[in-house]
Amino acid sequence: MAVIFFSLVHQRFPVYAGAFPRGSAVGGLPRPKWRKDRVQEVGFSVFEATHHVLQVVDDALKPALDSAFHIAKQSRDVGQHTTKAMEDAKPIASSTIFSYFLLLCV
Repeated sequence: MAVIFFSLVHQRFPVYAGAFPRGSAVGGLPRPKWRKDRVQEVGFSVFEATHHVLQVVDDALKPALDSAFHIAKQSRDVGQHTTKAMEDAKPIASSTIFSYFLLLCV
């Protein structure tokens, strides 16, 4: 497939060695160091942008999370007090019900 494509392109656009100045072929070769530096720059830019976005999200969510934790702590405290009140009320309720049934049976 590549051979067919190359032959079609080569027939339509012939390349002559004299068409380019001497040394331009060397300048057209890839420069690995330049590419490496460019990849590092792009990677660092992406890293900085991601860090900035996450910082903004963190700053926006921090008050909401702090409020949610505060509400959860209050709910836990209320639950503990409710459990304590129920444990304290159990003997009183039991004796009241027992007394009521004794009165009904008499």
